[in-house]
Amino acid sequence: MADLADLNGWLEKFVQNSGSELEGMSRKINNLVGEPGEDEVPTGLVADIHTMLAEQAQQVNIAALQAQRLDSLLGFMGADRERHAQQQGMIEQLLAAAEKQREDTAGLLQAIAVDLTEEIKGERVRFIDSMREATSMNIANHVNEFKAALATETQRSLKELGMMREQKKVLEHQIADLFALKAKHSDEVSPAPAK
Repeated sequence: MADLADLNGWLEKFVQNSGSELEGMSRKINNLVGEPGEDEVPTGLVADIHTMLAEQAQQVNIAALQAQRLDSLLGFMGADRERHAQQQGMIEQLLAAAEKQREDTAGLLQAIAVDLTEEIKGERVRFIDSMREATSMNIANHVNEFKAALATETQRSLKELGMMREQKKVLEHQIADLFALKAKHSDEVSPAPAK
């Protein structure tokens, strides 16, 4: 990119220097040969030199126009690279957010598992304590009371477990949506193959 800019600068200087050199040469040749009068038409070597100088001036103007076009093209290429870099940054941010959400979800599921394990252990301890009391007192009454309490606790635990399963499904669906969004953006950003 810098080489093209240097080449552009060199071309512009060359065009300017060539134009002034050509004008200087024309003046010197006119002095040597002598300029024709107002009614005279230059012929021979002088006419050929005037024609050659005019053609060279036209080529210099064409080179200057091409240099301007090259500058414009370089500007467009730079803008395109900046846009691509911005899109890449956005994709990286989305990927980082998806990874963080995945880690948070894994941590949440781990915490739920630990809580359930602790609760089950607590229920087991309460069950053992209740069994000890039942054996020392009226077993039938205690068994019936325990069944009712156990049924209530089981229903509550099953309800909580169902809610946790629904939350897990929602989290899995959100993760799948994020990966689909990532895949979509990856397809949009990848350049089209050259033909």
